[in-house]
Amino acid sequence: MTKTNVQPIPSNSQHHDTPNNKTHIIKFRVTAEEKASLEL
Repeated sequence: MTKTNVQPIPSNSQHHDTPNNKTHIIKFRVTAEEKASLEL
């Protein structure tokens, strides 16, 4: 996914850097490994 439309959300780690609300919600439902695959 392209990190173009990044919302101004204070995130300390890059793992919390989501391009949209859709991914932001999904990260609560998937594991760290699954989220890593989505970011590729």
